Amino acid sequence: MPQFRVGDPFAEDSLPEAWAALLMEGYGIFGNSVSTLQDAIAEGLAATWSDALESGVEGVTGKVGAITEEMKKAREEIDKMDMLEAINDNNVGGRNIAAELQDFEYSWKSVRSAMLDYAAGAGGIRLRTVERTIAGSKQQAFDLAVSEPLIDPRRWRNMLAELPAAATRGVFNRSVAARSPGIRLFRSGNPLVDALARAIYHDDRGQATAFRRFDRRHQDAPVPYFGFDFLVEADLSAAGELVGDQPHVPAALRRQADQLLAPFTLKVWIEAGAAAPLTHPGAIAWLDQPYDNRRDKNYNAERLPGLIGIFGGWDGYRETAERAEQAAREHLADVTDLQQRCARAQEHALRHIAVLDAQAQTRKAAGHLLSDTESLLTDVAVTQALTNGLTAPVVKVVAVTCIVRAGLERVGNAVQ
Repeated sequence: MPQFRVGDPFAEDSLPEAWAALLMEGYGIFGNSVSTLQDAIAEGLAATWSDALESGVEGVTGKVGAITEEMKKAREEIDKMDMLEAINDNNVGGRNIAAELQDFEYSWKSVRSAMLDYAAGAGGIRLRTVERTIAGSKQQAFDLAVSEPLIDPRRWRNMLAELPAAATRGVFNRSVAARSPGIRLFRSGNPLVDALARAIYHDDRGQATAFRRFDRRHQDAPVPYFGFDFLVEADLSAAGELVGDQPHVPAALRRQADQLLAPFTLKVWIEAGAAAPLTHPGAIAWLDQPYDNRRDKNYNAERLPGLIGIFGGWDGYRETAERAEQAAREHLADVTDLQQRCARAQEHALRHIAVLDAQAQTRKAAGHLLSDTESLLTDVAVTQALTNGLTAPVVKVVAVTCIVRAGLERVGNAVQ
């Protein structure tokens, strides 16, 4: 839409004409949008009017060059800030972190169920827990003083010494915690939750199992299989060297690494003595079936000699298991989607690094606007180190299962 300015052609040296020239040539009012420059314009108006009062027309026309330069610098700084905002993305590694956090909070009941089952369920570690109403809110309370959990006694004593009483009471619903100041939330970071997580990580009970599974179709001698659950995580070693030995650094690095490559588990089955893992979907599905009391028999103290006898003794059992693990590791990429997952994570991570690098360079250019350029540049280097390690992530065995496939066996004159 065209705009017109009505002026007096016979008053070229008047103050209104000088002000109009300043608006057009200095502030650029009629040539460009100045909506983002309002603060910069307002900041210098007082000085401009003072010059006009003191020096008249010459005071106004003399400000054109200075104001043009001021507006140019203001636009540059605003452009830098716009760039920072434009590259501020909550999607990391192809994951929308904010959305995932929201989804996680919606599923707080599953978090509650998992923790209570582990702590006090039928197959849990026997922590005593009750639900109490405290300050008008229902809270879960763990009575550690009278509990005798299935945890190494020395570890349990250390846990009790480190846990504040307030950490043993809380809720699982974040909304309830937010409405009631002082109520703890049972999440990662809560001392009790973290203590139980460490206990799980260091306790191998339940992580190594062996049982006999009946298969009516099997007519030959019993065949043992080993199943390995591998935990795959980003390697922190190279990034750790960049940040040094500082408190809380490992946890911070792990959080950043988990954004680039979310930890995941892979299951690999291999027949004892075989050189490569199983790939047949039917065989894997049969082995993956959960333990069934009607069909499966755990190798307890009474049945254990039958398992060891298959391998010719403990040494044979240990050596066969070790060879199976080595073969499973060597062929992990062949029988799982490990390579594809790591490649996708690295691709997303490289895009994330490009964003971080752009942020760092923009902050550096912004100069006095921002002061954390050095830390961000460090973030770029750390993320680059983490990304380089995605092609060779850390692979740990977190659980092992030995299943012996057995058919009908003759005992004396009977078949069972």
